[in-house]
Amino acid sequence: MPNQILPGKTIGIIGGGHVARMIALEAKKMGYQIGILDADSACPAGQIADWQITKKYTDFDALTDLAAKSDVLTFESEAVDTMLLTQINPYIAIPQDPDSLSITQDRLIEKAFLESLNINVTPYATITAIEDMEEAVKSIGFPCVLKPIRVEAATPVQHLLYSEEDFGRASALLKKGTCILEAWIPFEMELAITVAQDANNVFTSFPVTETVYREQKLVKTITPARVGGNIQKEMEHIGKLAAKAMNLTGILTIETFMTSSGSLYVNRLVVRPHHSCNYSLDGCSISQYEVLVRCICGLPIPEIQLYDTSVTFNIMEEKLDEALILLLTKPDWHFHFYGKKEHRAKRKMGHVTLLGDSPDILINELEEHGLLESTE
Repeated sequence: MPNQILPGKTIGIIGGGHVARMIALEAKKMGYQIGILDADSACPAGQIADWQITKKYTDFDALTDLAAKSDVLTFESEAVDTMLLTQINPYIAIPQDPDSLSITQDRLIEKAFLESLNINVTPYATITAIEDMEEAVKSIGFPCVLKPIRVEAATPVQHLLYSEEDFGRASALLKKGTCILEAWIPFEMELAITVAQDANNVFTSFPVTETVYREQKLVKTITPARVGGNIQKEMEHIGKLAAKAMNLTGILTIETFMTSSGSLYVNRLVVRPHHSCNYSLDGCSISQYEVLVRCICGLPIPEIQLYDTSVTFNIMEEKLDEALILLLTKPDWHFHFYGKKEHRAKRKMGHVTLLGDSPDILINELEEHGLLESTE
């Protein structure tokens, strides 16, 4: 049995953004102390933490200080340096294996990992020069997508290429380092599933979620996804395969494309709380954040029950004023605001979840009140 870290102990969180804030809120409800490492003294998680180290989380001395003051560590972002985590691992419990994080930080390693499990991925090629693209498109075809191999913490940088005429504008991305060229999959729906596995290899999963993106930002999620039971089972199967191969302790989100024939192609793996599962705060018997806390602290994880159909909408800066007005008139809507002090365009400031019987009715309600523009 793994070491159990009981309430009253301290969870150190690397990063202090809104994901760390929600981890901290769930952990504090359970009775844990929270320490934060983040250079921003006004960061969302620091506002509710018991203490904060106000330095960059790339600072090894600061990370060591966080470890010395904590009983277990977790992280909120893919941007964490896994080499630093490996160096402090002998001195502090980091249940989320840095090797698992490394897989999700590099798109080529991630593709190879999934292929080793016979999981479908989009056709791809490694690109270091324009000549590589010219050769790759002979088999991949157009349209295709050029991405850096390193996964960015912020909005991903990528170029959608429709013909060889687009190679020139993609050259700036190649100057920054090795890239990956992926085939464009004509999908009918984007799906995500969050799964969890504790240190005793007990596995559980949240329902499959339908995700809608615009300009590479998640706009809304619909849960459960409007797909058949066979897709739910296949998504769970993929999650279980990946969790077992990673020796996962914690949570893992799998994002996929589903074609019109029902084929699934995995687009991305994420080993920290993901926005596609934020509906769980109000729509499930337990949230993804509490599940993470339970996993890293050696506590048992329960079977997850979905209360009702949910639609969750991410509140960007441009819709913040409308959301605050609706907070006064919609007591049955579940609002979450992230406490961000700096306001800038397209910044995620919170989310709202609506529960009901029909996703179409919930989506229409969001559209009627001006929060959500039609994506149909």
